[in-house]
Amino acid sequence: MKPLLSLLALALALPVFAQDGFTPLFNGKDLSGWDGEPGLWAVEDGVIVGTSEVGKPKTNSFLIWNGKVKDFEIRATVKVVGDNNSGVQYRSRRLPEVTPWTILGYQCDVHPTDVHTAMTYEERGRGIFGYNGVDVVMDPTGQRWQVGERPRVQADISQYNEFTVIARGNRLEHKVNGQTTSVFIDHDEKGRALEGLIAIQLHAGNPHKTYVKQVLLKELTDGALLPFDQATLPAGAKKIDKPKVVSAQGKAAPAKKATPAPAAAVTRPNILHIHADDHRADGLGALGAPGLITPNLDLLVTRGMTFTRAYTQGSMIGAVCTPSRTMMLTGRSWQRIPGAPGARPEAAEPSTYLPSVMAEAGYRTWHMGKAGNGFPQGLRTFQTSIADEGKSVNDPATNRAYCSQRLADRTIAFLKEQAGRKDGAPFYAYLAPPVPHDPRSAEPRFHAMYEASKIPLSPAFMPSHPWNNGEMTVRDERLAPWPRTPEDTRQQTADFYACVTGLDHHIGRIFAALKETGQWENTIIVFSGDNGLSLGEHGLFGKQNLYEYGGMHVPLVIAGPGIPHGRTEAFAYLMDLFPTFTALAGAKTPAGVEGQNLLPVMRGEKPSVRESSYLGYRNSMRSVSNGRWKLIRYPLIDRTQLFDLQTDPKELINLAEQPEHAARKEELMRLLSAEMQRYGDTHPLTVAQPSQAEWTPPTKAELTAQKATAKVLRKKDAAAKPKK
Repeated sequence: MKPLLSLLALALALPVFAQDGFTPLFNGKDLSGWDGEPGLWAVEDGVIVGTSEVGKPKTNSFLIWNGKVKDFEIRATVKVVGDNNSGVQYRSRRLPEVTPWTILGYQCDVHPTDVHTAMTYEERGRGIFGYNGVDVVMDPTGQRWQVGERPRVQADISQYNEFTVIARGNRLEHKVNGQTTSVFIDHDEKGRALEGLIAIQLHAGNPHKTYVKQVLLKELTDGALLPFDQATLPAGAKKIDKPKVVSAQGKAAPAKKATPAPAAAVTRPNILHIHADDHRADGLGALGAPGLITPNLDLLVTRGMTFTRAYTQGSMIGAVCTPSRTMMLTGRSWQRIPGAPGARPEAAEPSTYLPSVMAEAGYRTWHMGKAGNGFPQGLRTFQTSIADEGKSVNDPATNRAYCSQRLADRTIAFLKEQAGRKDGAPFYAYLAPPVPHDPRSAEPRFHAMYEASKIPLSPAFMPSHPWNNGEMTVRDERLAPWPRTPEDTRQQTADFYACVTGLDHHIGRIFAALKETGQWENTIIVFSGDNGLSLGEHGLFGKQNLYEYGGMHVPLVIAGPGIPHGRTEAFAYLMDLFPTFTALAGAKTPAGVEGQNLLPVMRGEKPSVRESSYLGYRNSMRSVSNGRWKLIRYPLIDRTQLFDLQTDPKELINLAEQPEHAARKEELMRLLSAEMQRYGDTHPLTVAQPSQAEWTPPTKAELTAQKATAKVLRKKDAAAKPKK
């Protein structure tokens, strides 16, 4: 076997094919031989034109050539007019469970930012492999290695440019106007594709038009697979989790340099934090929810940084949102927040809460939305706090279905008033919509957008959880009968989607107000959820579990001036937002804050702020993950789960009792114990007399009796409390 360095050098130096031998795939007259979503594609003046509007397409849609190719060179002349991007798709396959025009596969991006133009990317797959100017090798385990750099090629995509893809075996080369932008060699046999469809992308989100003047194809026959040998990686190869983060302007972010605080208040950004209630980590169209329409929040994903491994750390009660919001507003871990048994005395000091710290730094602080169980003493430290939880179903002024509209109306009024102020003070606005929390009621027009029968079930759907996790009949789990049915699960999901789309629509109105008042370019926008939510995964419907598609995994997207675009797998907690916001504000972070500033991760100065994630729920569940491997421990029933998240992201295969994984299980148990000690968690991981894990779903009569008993107990507790 030749050394990989020599093979790579040979691969990077392969000659460009001559102009002859190419076949046009577009006849210049009509879309014969192509298949695209009706109403989106047309031929105008001999050019293919794809038109994207707000909400149409609902998700990225593709004009697909009716043929498959293996090894080839393709040249496409493309431009994009409007605030969005496109791409040349190849070696792809359809995903009919999403839409007939949704595909998965390699893409050569047509992007307004130079660093992203003609990068190597996999739509709905493994993500970005190499940016413009970076050569990457992926080894058989899926690990990325940066093996070289080249001059970054610039292109104005509002004008026609020729995008070239040369695919030979497992070697992929991208070019713009004849200049190579990246070379990617894919040794991941499970993930790669060696043949497939060719297509042109029409991106969802911001309105734009994609123009395709010509598409030329030349099939090749010399595509031998390049071999891989771990021992022969080039000496200068760099092991990377993701391609290095770059700035929004397409220039490499400065490495290992501190970013100084702004010199004056006028230069500091506004901060708009939208913190949704019971919002799943994948609960946006751009984050993977099939068929979910969220063009405005998808825009944040397009222009900002997405943390794919963001969590609320834990909860000592079934209402996970209470400690979650408290952690966010105090920067403390779940065992040390105000009111927790392990809380330190200084945790009760309001001057250390985030609104107080931001106000002290010269920010105008404002809250709108959820308040009832979300750390009320912290909300009182906002200069303005307006509660609206949409609890009424009859009063038009408080009807829950219209709470997103009311929130947007009040926020827009605030933004207009803020724009008219003469003191130049920036704002920190905390929007806390009480959706998509149940009861999942949205305006009728948003419910009408989703037909439950057409929503696909999660691959992790189960009729019931295999054993008692300690919270099988908590309130959230009673939203659906046992066993769970596909029909009821789809309806629950459809109602969730309606609430999210309604929220997204009104968030779009807020974005428009920011632009109209001249505050868009100086506003950091953060979107997050207070906790996750199961929608039939593992037979669960609540947030009282530690699965990835469960209670602690949340969405987190940060976008705005100085924030690079991309996705990161760096671990993050909601409490990290506290020091991140104070860093943006140039404020001093109080002592006792355990969250970590995420700006160095976003700017490419650090790969991460922690090496593992630790989660907990009451005294019944604990988990830890190092990124690939995840362990969940159930002390009260003496059960353990071990998952390989790389091969089993849905957590369907428990490896805990397999002898070959015994050492890894023990290693993760030690890591879990260390993380618990770090955060003051003293609950035992074993108990003397474990409970039975077997479980039988209760009957309707038993549930009614349980509810009545709980009501009596609540009345007794209320009567026993001293009167104020």
